[in-house]
Amino acid sequence: MIFLRPRAAWACLLSTLAVAPCGAEAPASGAAGYAAALERVEGLVARWPLAGTLDAARGRLAIRAAGASPAAAEGPFGEPGLDLRGKRPLVLGPAPELDRPELTVEMLFQIDRPQGGSPCLFGIRNSQATRFSLHYRLDASKLVIWNGNVVSSFDPDDLLAPGEWYHVAFHFDAGRTAVWLNGKPCVPEKSPAAVSHAAGLPLVIGAATPEGFENADVRVAHLALYTAPPTADGLARRMKAAGWGRKLARTFNWKTSPVSILESQIGYHPRNVKRVYLRSLHETPPAGVFGPGFDVVRAATEEVVFRGRVEAWGKKWGSWWWALDFTPLREPGAYVVRTGALATSVFQVAEGVFHKTDLDVVALDQLEHRIHRGRDDTRSGLKGQYTKPGVQIYMDCGSPYAELEAVGTCVYALMDLHDKLGDRFPEKDRKRMLDLARMGADYIVACQRESDDPLKDGMFHHSILVNTRDTWAGSIFTYLDAAYGMALLAKASRFFRGIDPERSARYLAASRKAWELCTRRPYHTDDDFAFPAGCQAYFWNAPHGIQETFGRCVYNIPDPGWKRPKTLRTRDRLPFIQGSALLYEITREEPFLARAIEFADAVAARQFTDWRNPIEGCFGNFYEFEGDDNAFFIEFAQGGHWWEGNVEACNLDGFMLLLRLAPDHPKAAAWLNVIRTYAYRYAQAATTRNPLGLYPVACYRDPEHGGLKFFQNTLMGASCVHGFSTKNFMRLGAFLQDSRFQLSAIAGVGFIAGLNPGIPNAFQDTAWDARSLIQGVGRSWFGPAGEPTDTARGSVPNGFSAAPQFWLPTFTNFIADQDDKPAGLIDAGGRLQFNEGWILHSHAYVQGVAHLEAPYTLRLAAEDGGRGMPAEVRVVLKECAPPHAEHRATYRTDAAGALVITDLPTPAEGTLQVAIGDRTLERPLAAIAGGDHRVVVDVARDADLRVAVPEELRAGEDAEATVTVRNTGRDAVELELRLTASGVTLGRERLAIPLKPGEQAVRKVPITAGDRVMPFLVRAFLRRGAPARDAFASGRIGAR
Repeated sequence: MIFLRPRAAWACLLSTLAVAPCGAEAPASGAAGYAAALERVEGLVARWPLAGTLDAARGRLAIRAAGASPAAAEGPFGEPGLDLRGKRPLVLGPAPELDRPELTVEMLFQIDRPQGGSPCLFGIRNSQATRFSLHYRLDASKLVIWNGNVVSSFDPDDLLAPGEWYHVAFHFDAGRTAVWLNGKPCVPEKSPAAVSHAAGLPLVIGAATPEGFENADVRVAHLALYTAPPTADGLARRMKAAGWGRKLARTFNWKTSPVSILESQIGYHPRNVKRVYLRSLHETPPAGVFGPGFDVVRAATEEVVFRGRVEAWGKKWGSWWWALDFTPLREPGAYVVRTGALATSVFQVAEGVFHKTDLDVVALDQLEHRIHRGRDDTRSGLKGQYTKPGVQIYMDCGSPYAELEAVGTCVYALMDLHDKLGDRFPEKDRKRMLDLARMGADYIVACQRESDDPLKDGMFHHSILVNTRDTWAGSIFTYLDAAYGMALLAKASRFFRGIDPERSARYLAASRKAWELCTRRPYHTDDDFAFPAGCQAYFWNAPHGIQETFGRCVYNIPDPGWKRPKTLRTRDRLPFIQGSALLYEITREEPFLARAIEFADAVAARQFTDWRNPIEGCFGNFYEFEGDDNAFFIEFAQGGHWWEGNVEACNLDGFMLLLRLAPDHPKAAAWLNVIRTYAYRYAQAATTRNPLGLYPVACYRDPEHGGLKFFQNTLMGASCVHGFSTKNFMRLGAFLQDSRFQLSAIAGVGFIAGLNPGIPNAFQDTAWDARSLIQGVGRSWFGPAGEPTDTARGSVPNGFSAAPQFWLPTFTNFIADQDDKPAGLIDAGGRLQFNEGWILHSHAYVQGVAHLEAPYTLRLAAEDGGRGMPAEVRVVLKECAPPHAEHRATYRTDAAGALVITDLPTPAEGTLQVAIGDRTLERPLAAIAGGDHRVVVDVARDADLRVAVPEELRAGEDAEATVTVRNTGRDAVELELRLTASGVTLGRERLAIPLKPGEQAVRKVPITAGDRVMPFLVRAFLRRGAPARDAFASGRIGAR
């Protein structure tokens, strides 16, 4: 993929339109003015208005439809044009006029939608020979000429984008070619090639050949042929005659600008954080490049709708950053941000902007394109085979593999999309979601191993779609794959239970089998470490120590003798906890719960809790290896063989599910403490340590080179981390009932949508351009590069990495050897690095969008003494994002007291008031997208519950927790409370408290601090006497 291109125009730099003198008749503009100007062109051969017909306005040459007749469509000036979408090219000739040594073709066109490859606008060409053809590349915003032998690329001054009308002129003579877009010359990347001398060929419009090869989905109008070369004055006259004088304005060149402006290429949510960023190598850029303030301008009217200050963020990743925050802007629409001489492209502010912008292409079309037909697949570069019969799956990257975690990420994404946003899609797309999810889950079942060896039976082949040359992927078996596959199939069993019971049962059986394998051998065996059969000189068979050296690099382990431990890592344990808890939820069989709790204990013990010695102000993440308090969990540690599949970002779903399934368990406070410490002290805190609000990919304690890392020490770009982070933030926020997490979550999908560090202009980058990381999606994009076959639209590349992509053969990627900066796209020779598209990345994005744009669901049960009663419900919410608008709404339950609300704004927090008769009870309410909260309110039996603890304790210190309970219901109650704690021991674990209406009780509970430096937490759970609820308080434990 070629990608350097100019930025969009700044409206303040638009040229002044010519104005007729007062009292004079204004010249015609639009279609009539443009046609009249064309008639005055020197050497005019022929002209066609293409105003819904193929009739010529000048000349003897006739145009015909090559196949199906083109449809009439709205043209550039309100009059008809022609729609050539769906392979409906127009053909002229062959004719002697087309064999001239010198000719100019001029036309107006509008791109309908993104297409892969290089769609052809027009050319003198057929399937046997070529004189020339002119193509466009939306991903690179380039125009490209092919003369049958070589390609010449041209950079236009304007950004090519769907939905806009453009003027193009192409001229050739015996020695050169030239292209103009919107009246301005396009800059060739090198000396452009001349057209060939082939003769007797037709002129084809809308495709490269009459048969429709390389067709362009475009609308066209006003085609003209003339013999003279275009002149700058002549082009300007015609542009002005068309009423397009403002399109003549020069844009600044982003590749040489001292400051880059970066905005989302898909859009922004009305009630969430909205920012544009400036990035520069200069702490103090030249005066006038940007101002102290900025304007948000309505694109259609030039009206300024918001003004703000340009705020300096500071230095990060080798450059200086400024934020232009326009979060208070609420009104949906199309806008441009301007400051000084800089301006963004046009962007959207809209509800559901991410799923409305081609999410079906990313989630569905792309996977269908990737379905591999085994040895029958004739696509070049995709020679693969299935190692089991009767299997079919979407290959995961640019090569014929389908790794377990990559396919599993798609299955999770499709289930999320169907559950959370399915009603936003047509029925046919919901069916496609189910079909593709079935295909993925069936594939994972097929990957499961059968063996007489109890330490192997139930494991999973890492991939049963393999390269016909190197079949290594089918010979990898790891504990991680077994735990991950177990969890995924448990989730799939629950999802398909009411949709496809037979499959649900099959998935459950396979999940059980994997769980039994994992419990028989909760460790790695020698076979796990054995080098895979079928591997022929792949890069992880390097002379440097293979797996151990890679591990030392990624985890920054200085010991040259370090060996992979056979004990389970945190990465292995997290999916086991999740899967075991899911199996318990489905079956209610106690062994599943017991094992999940056992593994949760081990992970809790690995949490970094030393609040006195945070890393860049953060703690709460996890150590990876047992007995090792230096190497932290890496969010993306994909590598060769044993490291394959180390891709899912830290996921505490298992802990959250445990607390939901066993809310009064003695370890409930410990689970809650793990979740809260990680969520607030690490995940959320880390997003403040970089200008884009990103979640880190790694964390190191190294005193010289350590800290939070966002691009460093991964084998390749880790785009998936950003989609996963959005999903995880949303799930944490929903569980903790803290809507502010939605403000942190949006940065992840925003990164993929274009609000990222920007595509660099060179290996030694000095300027950057805003691009989405989704092939063919968004206003402009950077897609996969160097793949052996056509890249599916909707693919997401590996993206940014500090080191070169796939650096593993060198094993020199220690954090001391490189800076943490967004690189990995261009090599030292100025070429694009190989940067494959991977379904892991695209469907982590789908997971994130499904959670971020789903409605909030509140399920209310209004009761009186345990009996459902009709109630009036009032909701008062304040938005979490500025300007913190207030929302009030009133609802009525049904006769049984039931109510489901799905129209509340998010993110927002406030109160829920439930009135039955003359009594009103109030609950706090946190509306967060994708959240699903059930609230039971009983006016007869209600209790207000609070816990207080000291802010800080010394290790071993005795103190008291205060539990306060007030009866806020109508009747007397006998309350039973279960007390649990994390970090401290309790003098009492149960409280029985009888209360009259309005009565309050205070209980002092002795606590003793443990020896571990950590946040501590005391939790009270109301088990009986009133609807269940909890309260907690936390402090911290220091040294003795």
